[in-house]
Amino acid sequence: MIMGYTTKNEVTNFRFADAEIFEIKGIQEKITFELGYVTILGQNSCNRDIREMGTNALTLDLMGVEETTLVKEGFKVFDADGNYRYALTYTGHKDLAFDQGASDSRSTYFEASLNYDRSFGLHRIGGLLLYNQKIYRSSSDNLIGSLPYKQQGLAARATYSWNDRYFFEANLGYNGSENFSPEKRFGFFPAFGLGWAISNEAWWESLQETVSYFKVRYTDGLVGTDAVTGRRFMYLDQMASVDGYRFGDQNNGVGGWGFSKYGANVGWSTSRKQDLGVDLKFFKDNLSLTLDIFKEHRKDIFITRRVIPDYSGFVEMPYANLGVVDNKGFEATLEYTQQLGKKCFLTVRGNFSWNEDKIIENDDPRVQYPWMEKRGTNVNGRWGWIAEGLFTSEEEIMDHAKQFGEGHPGQISKVGDIKYKDLNGDGVIDDYDKCLIGQGDVPKIYYGFGADLQLGDFSVGALFAGNAKADRCLGGNAMYPFNDGSGITNLFANITDRWSADNPTNQDVFYPRLHHGNNANQNNMKTSTWWQKDVSFLRLKQLTIAYQLPKKLINQTFLKSARIYVMGTNLLTFSKFKLWDPELNTNNGTAYPNVRTYSVGVNVSF
Repeated sequence: MIMGYTTKNEVTNFRFADAEIFEIKGIQEKITFELGYVTILGQNSCNRDIREMGTNALTLDLMGVEETTLVKEGFKVFDADGNYRYALTYTGHKDLAFDQGASDSRSTYFEASLNYDRSFGLHRIGGLLLYNQKIYRSSSDNLIGSLPYKQQGLAARATYSWNDRYFFEANLGYNGSENFSPEKRFGFFPAFGLGWAISNEAWWESLQETVSYFKVRYTDGLVGTDAVTGRRFMYLDQMASVDGYRFGDQNNGVGGWGFSKYGANVGWSTSRKQDLGVDLKFFKDNLSLTLDIFKEHRKDIFITRRVIPDYSGFVEMPYANLGVVDNKGFEATLEYTQQLGKKCFLTVRGNFSWNEDKIIENDDPRVQYPWMEKRGTNVNGRWGWIAEGLFTSEEEIMDHAKQFGEGHPGQISKVGDIKYKDLNGDGVIDDYDKCLIGQGDVPKIYYGFGADLQLGDFSVGALFAGNAKADRCLGGNAMYPFNDGSGITNLFANITDRWSADNPTNQDVFYPRLHHGNNANQNNMKTSTWWQKDVSFLRLKQLTIAYQLPKKLINQTFLKSARIYVMGTNLLTFSKFKLWDPELNTNNGTAYPNVRTYSVGVNVSF
């Protein structure tokens, strides 16, 4: 219901046409209207206290033409005893539901290969020739979806080695895709690899006691992709029923048929991958180390055009092979095994990987300021505003830039709201002040380590896994409490860690000023460094304790071996982020967490 009134008795301005009336009662010639989902607009003359109740229910008690009660008390978060009030948002049914449907699909795959492998003294030669094709059909309610998906390819490989010292491999791929026009349908993707087992050289024999194995390898090749989300036959224009034109003061429209997607003569997107690796083993193979340095250059990536202005009239921006991204990094794996006694063995292992990507070209138009440029940043980089703390006084608000549509400072912003950095110094916080604020939730670093210890028939094994250089920007329900205006939203247990008028200068809080309604909270719901949190973690992924039954005992049974074990998964997590599992792909915790499990089992062989 939308109300507009100027005086207490101006009941005639109440408009009930769009209101939903839940109940009408006659009480001693007095009529009570209880209305739901009420919106009290800020421009109405009702006082601010009424608006700030954030009520979604309204009671009107009318006697004759005179109003006696206007608004009932708004929804309170706490009851009289200071406890949280809860509201039931959904009620299930005891009856099981089911749905009836039908679909069908058929896949046909054909493959033929020719292999060759032969040794000539110190020489070893191998070869492979492979042809494959796949046709996939599925039921669909539209023409394009009903057409079969087709893939076709030819691959060849040749290998050569001499005396287990020098290695060479060449690969050729020739693949076709339905997404491209006939002249660009097939792509050619070569690759080669070189290897040198230095430790097999005669002059290395004196070092065998220390470095028992040493191999250097290098690979370089092209990989192609034709995958574009939600699009087939990219070279063809597609027609569909469109809205057409609208005209007149009544917004009358005339529909028709028009372009829904535009064809583009694109081709394969390619990625050149290079890898330089070293394999090492020390001390009679007790210690092994593998190192890889990799580099990837992706070009001709499918992206929608961004330099074409909206007034050009395109319903959907056409695709083009314009994207370029570089990626580089390294990986390391270490494993050490040592016999400590007759029946005592220790194995320690670890792995570490680091990668970094960078956008080289994305077809973005020229930007106004250098901090808005996405070229040179990572693909999953997060863009938003820099938070400079919270406003602590009205004077501070008036001296600051206008924020997000304010006609003047303080029109929207209140004491306790987030204060954003005016990067261009124009006195206005807007999109020109957005910049790169985070790496994104894809970590730059992955690592893990673990150990296995065997003491006689007992063994203990532990595995840790973690990542670093990852962040997430929180948002959505519960992160912005009461933003729907009702006060009935999910809340986290840290809700008390918030700004309060009792301590307006306190900046060390999780939540800024809290209030009912989207409008009252719009300043604080922006993607900014205030909500950005480090989600790096280290987790005890698995712990296993086992006992192998002695052979003396097993020999008296029909068993060959028996092992009893106790295993736990996801037992401990170490992270700065405490609200929920940092490994979850969610910005508000609404995802099923990784489950901590315990199991007891027996492994037997006959």
